[in-house]
Amino acid sequence: MRRTREGTMRIIGIGSIVVALACSVAGCSTASGDPVAATADTTAIAPPTPFAGPWAELLAITYSDVTPVEREALADGVIDELEYSYFQDRMISCLDDLGVTASFSDGSTLDYSNPDAVDEALIDGCLADNGIKLLTAQDAMDRNPENLDEATIMVECLQRVGLVGPEYTPSDYESSVDMASIADDADFEGCVAEPLDYDGA
Repeated sequence: MRRTREGTMRIIGIGSIVVALACSVAGCSTASGDPVAATADTTAIAPPTPFAGPWAELLAITYSDVTPVEREALADGVIDELEYSYFQDRMISCLDDLGVTASFSDGSTLDYSNPDAVDEALIDGCLADNGIKLLTAQDAMDRNPENLDEATIMVECLQRVGLVGPEYTPSDYESSVDMASIADDADFEGCVAEPLDYDGA
């Protein structure tokens, strides 16, 4: 899911998905070092049929963390085109009620212009309450169907388009080495969007 506000684009979800998966498996540490308990261990709501496949864990986490209508859509492990459009429409309607003009372009890019009078938290609430977690999960599965290692596929793409050299490693990517010099490049955005298929602008 991409969100564009007054010409500024940012990617929603991919990084948080990876963090959520890691936290669900091993727990996370706060800045003080205290572990954060895995939500799935204590409050998980199980789907009617266990999820299978490379993204089963993400689907289970998402299923536990959404509304009943979202669970109904996710129960089969996929958000089809009709369901995807349904939740997009819910978001647009909610934003419209706030006085925010919004639309989806390029399939999953949310474009909106936020009047100064509308608190950004209200916009975030519209998205969170109307299916953004489902759409983000489906986008992640479409982007990387086999749930391959994120750093590896990003480095392979960055090397393919010439933004980094053959010596650049997944560890470098995870440590944000040279990120300041490439993050604003159109080819970097292309790799973020389609790491497996992007070949350059």
